[in-house]
Amino acid sequence: MDVANAQNSRTRVPDEIGIKCQKLFQDFLEEFKEDGIVKYLELAKELVSPEHSTLEVVFDDVDEYNQVLSTTIVEEYYRVYPYLCQAVCNFVKDETDLRKEKECYVSFVEVPTRQKLRELNAAKFGTLIRISGQVIRTHPVHPELVLGTFICMDCNTVIKNVEQQFKFTNPTICHNPVCNNRRRFMLDVDNSVFVDFQKIRVQETQAELPRGCIPRSLEIILRAEAVETIQAGDRYDFTGTLIVVPDVGVLSAPGAKFDLKAKRSKPTEQGEGVTGLKALGLRELTYKTAFLACSVTPTSFRFGGTETNMEEISQEMMKKRMTEAEWNRIYEMSRDKNLYQNLVNSLFSAIHGNDEVKKGVTLMMFGGVGKTTLEGTSLRGDINCCIVGDPSTAKSQLLKCVSEITPRAIYTSGKASSAAGLTAAVVRDEESPDFVIEAGALMLADQGICCIDEFDKMDPRDQVAIHEAMEQQTISIAKAGVRATLNARTSILAAANPIGGRYDRKKSLQQNVHLTAPIMSRFDLFFIIVDECNEIIDNAIAKRIIDLHCDNVQDFEAVYTQTEIVRYINFAKHFKPILSQEASEFLVDSYTTLRQRTGSGSGKWRVTVRQLESLIRLSEAMAKLECSDEVTVKHVKEAKRLLSKSIVTVEQPDIDLEEAEDANMDIDMDEAPPLMAALNALDTDKEGETSTSAETQEVHKKKLTMSFEEYKNLSNMLVLYMRKEEIRAETEGTGILLIVVLVNNPLSGLLIVISLGCTAPSTLFFSAITGFLGLLISVLIRDVQENIINGLTVFNPLLIGAVSCMLIPKFYGPFDAFSILLMILGTIIRFTFNIYSVYLARSMRNIMSLYIAWPFNLTQFALLFVLYTQDNGLNTLEELRPIIRMDNATSDATTSDVSFIGGNITRDHIDWGMIFQGVIVSASQVFAVESVVAGSVIYLAVLLSSPTTAGFAFFGALIGSLAGVMLGVPIDEIYSGLWGYNTFLTAALLAGAHYILNGQTAAATVVAAICTVIVQYSLLFFFRNLKLPVISLPFIMVSSLFLRLRNNLEDKTFPEALSICFPEEQQSDYLVRQRILIQQVCIISLFSVSYNRKPLIIFARFITYF
Repeated sequence: MDVANAQNSRTRVPDEIGIKCQKLFQDFLEEFKEDGIVKYLELAKELVSPEHSTLEVVFDDVDEYNQVLSTTIVEEYYRVYPYLCQAVCNFVKDETDLRKEKECYVSFVEVPTRQKLRELNAAKFGTLIRISGQVIRTHPVHPELVLGTFICMDCNTVIKNVEQQFKFTNPTICHNPVCNNRRRFMLDVDNSVFVDFQKIRVQETQAELPRGCIPRSLEIILRAEAVETIQAGDRYDFTGTLIVVPDVGVLSAPGAKFDLKAKRSKPTEQGEGVTGLKALGLRELTYKTAFLACSVTPTSFRFGGTETNMEEISQEMMKKRMTEAEWNRIYEMSRDKNLYQNLVNSLFSAIHGNDEVKKGVTLMMFGGVGKTTLEGTSLRGDINCCIVGDPSTAKSQLLKCVSEITPRAIYTSGKASSAAGLTAAVVRDEESPDFVIEAGALMLADQGICCIDEFDKMDPRDQVAIHEAMEQQTISIAKAGVRATLNARTSILAAANPIGGRYDRKKSLQQNVHLTAPIMSRFDLFFIIVDECNEIIDNAIAKRIIDLHCDNVQDFEAVYTQTEIVRYINFAKHFKPILSQEASEFLVDSYTTLRQRTGSGSGKWRVTVRQLESLIRLSEAMAKLECSDEVTVKHVKEAKRLLSKSIVTVEQPDIDLEEAEDANMDIDMDEAPPLMAALNALDTDKEGETSTSAETQEVHKKKLTMSFEEYKNLSNMLVLYMRKEEIRAETEGTGILLIVVLVNNPLSGLLIVISLGCTAPSTLFFSAITGFLGLLISVLIRDVQENIINGLTVFNPLLIGAVSCMLIPKFYGPFDAFSILLMILGTIIRFTFNIYSVYLARSMRNIMSLYIAWPFNLTQFALLFVLYTQDNGLNTLEELRPIIRMDNATSDATTSDVSFIGGNITRDHIDWGMIFQGVIVSASQVFAVESVVAGSVIYLAVLLSSPTTAGFAFFGALIGSLAGVMLGVPIDEIYSGLWGYNTFLTAALLAGAHYILNGQTAAATVVAAICTVIVQYSLLFFFRNLKLPVISLPFIMVSSLFLRLRNNLEDKTFPEALSICFPEEQQSDYLVRQRILIQQVCIISLFSVSYNRKPLIIFARFITYF
């Protein structure tokens, strides 16, 4: 390690490069400054103490000071290293009052040249490089002779500073000129220099390992302060050089001793470093490669590019070592209200379903808080999780994801793992008779996660070995004279298959897995995944797999990147949340409830005190996830819910199809059922025997049963078939008009048909013609059957006929062959527009029921424009417009249908009764019909289908009418419902047809209704110049915008409503409520007629009340 003594000057040529590097490096230590202060002066003063002997130097500082010096150090590191150490010794002596001789060393950190273990070769010998790996074996520390002092046994001459090249080396010759001794020397131990010496073995990490290759390992030599700074299982960066050392294990082998003795008797340089039998041509090198490390840096946890150890860092230190952008990102993540679900989606974006399992694994990555009692007992904070499931349920994929994401995770298979491989192995040292401990999977995953696949395939004797590691988190070894207790502070994520390959619902959990009761009780979460045939889930899983194979990564909506998640988890794990008083009381109540629920029944998973500790750990993990210093009741509730999901029983017995019949037979066993008596009588006649059924005849029946899986599959198939048949039978012909007002109910559609037939027969007639024509075209072009049944392809032609019936007389004149031909032609052209609307709907997240309304607007505008230009505008408008008188209980008002295009009638006093009547008429204006009766019936139809939709539709029409008053539009337009039907449609769409009602969707519906009025007011001036009506264009434009609020298909803020109005579990209650509502309507109508009041007005107010 040091430069040779001056006594060796006669035999050693001075190294000019080394001496020059020594001078430059000493100048660097004395002159390099940072912020005006000599950077390494204070560090050099610490070397005076006996505990320190190594000066740590940042390599970038050397490169900044002198690039020639840094290049020489990199290329000739092993050659100039003794001179660099001598420069440090001189620098320490000059700057301090160190008088006695002391060996000082130098270590370099942040070396830019980094190599993989697989890339090391002979070209790297002697150069300064940096490697990384995972420590798998550590040897004990022992002293190493570095500089030996020898005494010549012939002349007693003292020979100092003889360098030892990793083996005991005698002086070549006595330094006394008159003495030629070359072999007889004695080591002077008191005057020799020894340093601490430790060997470790590192292995390639999984991230650097090529596919299909065996991990390579390399021995690392540590000296001085670097010894005892590492732990098996950790990942480190080692800075130093690759060297060649003698293979002591081969030299000490029995077959090599005779060959060595022969070499000593005949010293030649021909066979130096080679052993074996020359006559047989067997030769073996007695040298091997090793890595001489001068600096060791842990790389298990990183914050802002700075490599730190988790146990030695606080939150403030992490904040200082992270960049501002990284810290702001962690702060944003901690403020995310949906962080829990976003982390789950981002961590396991490639796996569909099993959300509860994903949440449990996510909490396991955060872990609880470890504690130590007053008696010294350790309470683990790590969470253990076991997943039991049928084959092909993504268990192994889940384990692989965790092992790749977690900074310190080990993936192993239970079938290929032994007890020693999981815990620790005691092996003999290659170079000494001592035994050393080689870390197993649990030790390597200390402070991490150990993923064990095929856990049920482990031998029972091997499973016993991990009992202590799972609960006490230690590994005790007492074998081969080695007694030690090692840390195994790891979470265990295990995956197991049920016995027989499929989970049997008739058996308990213990009977389905090859696991002992002590092992099962040590798992905090026990998830069971059953592979069931479900059309929706199977379709989603198939799409996810296809996207994976097609590299459609953009379809996986990951909110956070893997780097951000790892950084956030490492930051959150440093929180130590404590239980609040309310959370403690709720924990006791939750444990008692779970205990009572599973206390009875031998087939259920029993809740013990360990599950109470699991509740505490899961609650603390939830608090860590939110970066909270206190565990609240909210955290305990989520932990209880997750634990309840994991320990819930999934056993289901077979379905007994004859249970009811057997129960009836138990009532009177003496009397046979009529069917059985008839069969007995037939048998008697056939065989010619006369005997009664009460005699000694016994009926032996085979019990008819069905498995639970077959029962579920059959019931699902029946429900799907009945639902399709019910929709097909009930919606044909009547669902068409309902689609116009955004509901799908056959009874409601029938009411609208009746109301249009009574109030506007011509509208119903023309709409039936165009609707039938549209239905015929839909069948001819082979449109989707479901769309035809639900009226999605027919309601546009129906609207063309209904609106044309009311608008053509105002723009063109009485119906003639030309106008009817144009109306039919428009119906046909509508299907051409529909092709483009389908592509538009697909690009806009498949909102078909909205975007296929564009063809009606485009076709109607084109039709009216042609008719308008054909007859030179509104020349005959004054002659054709009818005067409709509408009155209520308070006032009369005369309105003109010129309001369809916006007239210039002046405003009189506001009649609120007429405004209310205009809100009712707004519903009928959807069909271009101005009728209180039709509007009231349409409200009733919507109410029967969905009370929520009806309420918001009325509220939307009210907003449109009141906004029209505030905007100063003509009062007669408000009275006739022209300012309410667009907002009526907008509110009905958002609050009932597409979004499930909650606080966000309600607020969005109100804002959308207001925006609809503003858009209608803005478009009015443009269309008034074109002499065209606005129709439902504002509704289409605003609804298109607000339906884009949904971020994805699983958006919880704006959830999408189901397209089927009759869920089977709610159909019975719905029909009862429907009958009661009809009865109340009839009673109130009769009451109003008996008192000679206006029944329609009372009827409308009653609908508003509901």
